Order: sequence, then structure tokens, then C-alpha cells
Amino acid sequence: MKESVCYADGTTREVELDIESVTEATRAYQWMNRFLTPPYKMLNVGCGKGFVINHFREQGVEAYGIDIRNVFPKKKGYFILGDARTMPFPDETFDLVSEFLLFDYLINIMRDNPETQRSAYEILMEMHRVLKPGGYFYSEYGHISSSHLLSLGYRDLTHKNSPVCFTYQKPK
Repeated sequence: MKESVCYADGTTREVELDIESVTEATRAYQWMNRFLTPPYKMLNVGCGKGFVINHFREQGVEAYGIDIRNVFPKKKGYFILGDARTMPFPDETFDLVSEFLLFDYLINIMRDNPETQRSAYEILMEMHRVLKPGGYFYSEYGHISSSHLLSLGYRDLTHKNSPVCFTYQKPK
């Protein structure tokens, strides 16, 4: 299935709709419905083409995405081209902060690069900064070190039967 996408640089291209990303977005929304009911504000870090953001917005969520790569569609200002280590949002802005494979990529694929390891920690701390007290951190397939979140007082809400949906709640 193809979709016409207008990119941040103003060009429009036909792209293959990534069914796996659509499935991930649906799974994430259904999982987070256990904890949050729209309307709420979410941020997807490393949003890529924005499938997760678009799905959440269709469900009534005020969703934003940030990515360092210029690959997402140009959409009314809720896709931000930027570095997740220094996000342009005030402290405690979002009820939900999510990532899909970002930490898996940084920590596992780039594991031999100490700078990448430092960047992963900086991104995690930025995600913590923009998350409201009592808010939720969602990671799909993420192999982040839960010890960092737990040391910050997060509560682990990950269900033992869900090996792909890692969920933590920031302390209030």
C-alpha cells in the first residue's frame, strides 16, 4: 500500500506504507489505554516517518514527534527536526513519552562507540525532563537499562507477559 507524503524539505513522494509501524502504533495505543485516556500530550522520540504520531493524533491525542533525520512528513508543526539530547520543550510538558527501537539501535547496534552510549543516556535524561510527574515512559522492544529509570524513582508497569511493551511511571 502506498501513501503520498510531504516531507519537511517541501518535496512530496509516494512511499510504501510501513505495515509493521502501523501495527506498532496500534499496539502502543491499545497498551497505553490501560493507563491514559485522551486527551493527553505525548512525545515520540526518534519518530521517523511519523506513523505512531499520526495514529495517536487520529485517536484524539495531542501527539508530537522529534527526529534528527529529515524523513518525516511536514505536518502543521507537530513534527520537529531536532536533536533529542536537547529538546525544545519546557520541563514536564508530556503525559507520555515514547520511543520505538531508538535505544535498541543506540545501545545494541552502536555499542562499541562510547559517544553513542553517552548520547543514549543524555536522551533518556531529556525524556525524563519533559515528562510530567506521574507521566508514562513507553518503550517498544527497547533494551534500555531499567536501572536508570528505577534509580530515578520510576515504577515498572511492564507486564510479565508482554516482552515488547516496556512501561514505567514517573514518580509524582
